[in-house]
Amino acid sequence: MLKDNEILKISCTEDYYTQPELAKSVEELLRGVHEVPYNENYFFYTKNIIELNGISPLIEWIKECLLSVKDQLNCPDAQDVNLHSPWTTKLYKGSRVFCHHHHASGNGVAIFYYSAPASGSNLVLVNNGIINKPISEQLQENCQFFKPMTGDLIVHTNSSLHGVDEYTNSAETIAFVFDFTYIA
Repeated sequence: MLKDNEILKISCTEDYYTQPELAKSVEELLRGVHEVPYNENYFFYTKNIIELNGISPLIEWIKECLLSVKDQLNCPDAQDVNLHSPWTTKLYKGSRVFCHHHHASGNGVAIFYYSAPASGSNLVLVNNGIINKPISEQLQENCQFFKPMTGDLIVHTNSSLHGVDEYTNSAETIAFVFDFTYIA
């Protein structure tokens, strides 16, 4: 059973996210949107990314992965999964994501790392953390650091407190984030 402050990591083959049609759609998506600062990082609340040209195979793969871990999320009777509240996060050098959690109504959070340089930031789960504070201000012994790579799907409970430590790489990280709910 997946607990708060634990993650599941599933690696995706490049076939699902390196298609030229998807690359073009992501480029257009990020070029046509103004950055909205929030907690010293940048979130893109854009059109439904599930409808991007070329993303369907990746979305189906994510759903299959989430169904394959349904028992670990205490939803053994799930037959399908609904991805909702999708957004794209783009991290720049100097940005960070403060400690937060997601909606209580879903079963979890899925983060697909479309682009994540090896020297990028860590996803950090924080036990007994302080919401809306940076990772650097959390008790470090309460922090678990995970290094996502391009093609990783990270799954955690929606109540897990998490954030991203300061981003020091000049190459950007781009991630698709979804809250999800299982359907019996």
